[in-house]
Amino acid sequence: MVNYQITDGVAWIRLDDPTRLNAMGEEMAQNFQVVVDQLRHDPLRAVVLSGAGTSFSAGGDLEMLKAKQSRSWATNTGDMLAFYHTFLSLLELEVPLIAAVHGWAVGAGCCLMAACDIRLADPDAKFRVPFLGMGLFPGMGSTHWFPKRMAPWAAEFLLTGATWDAATAAQRGLVTNLSQPGQVLQLAQTQVEKLLKNGPEVTRDLLKVLRGDPAELRNALAREADLQARSYNREEFAERIRHADSNRRR
Repeated sequence: MVNYQITDGVAWIRLDDPTRLNAMGEEMAQNFQVVVDQLRHDPLRAVVLSGAGTSFSAGGDLEMLKAKQSRSWATNTGDMLAFYHTFLSLLELEVPLIAAVHGWAVGAGCCLMAACDIRLADPDAKFRVPFLGMGLFPGMGSTHWFPKRMAPWAAEFLLTGATWDAATAAQRGLVTNLSQPGQVLQLAQTQVEKLLKNGPEVTRDLLKVLRGDPAELRNALAREADLQARSYNREEFAERIRHADSNRRR
């Protein structure tokens, strides 16, 4: 469900559940944590994150979200905070993180992409964060990363749930560079080759400065977990999840 290989100090991580568009559920989170824990022991210089099949990630798994309706606010708060930390533990590797996106990057998947330092996209990529449309407060660091990446556009992106194509995402700062069609991993390789020419210690120092105070991210995640947990017990979420489930079964 999450695969990786290391080549010349570069970890190539792939979300690998293509039949479900790499939806991010609890099993994938566990797999992801195992991979990150294994990578802590390797002398890495960079990480490239991509998705298998036709998309980067369709975001939070629907069955996982449905199950949260029957759990308490306190349980969901703790579970969501742990869920966020599992995927964002990638930042603890302290090397440049490159997202290589094709197809859809939705919800939590789009947020995970936004946490990466360099965000590359195929021209076919599409980006959307439909949290509010589902009756959910945004999570996975969205309220931290989106203002940081694209301050003038963050509120509109979150509030409207609009779909952005790759060109729009690049123009507005969510994406840092576009590849030629079907060549996003090749562009990632080109970027990696540039990074490997740099000093690893000074690169790590720069990343600490660019990423900002870790306490700001921790505080944002705590707020998101609290507010998203409250969303799970509201009727507006129940109504929207029933509608989404009904559409899926048609």
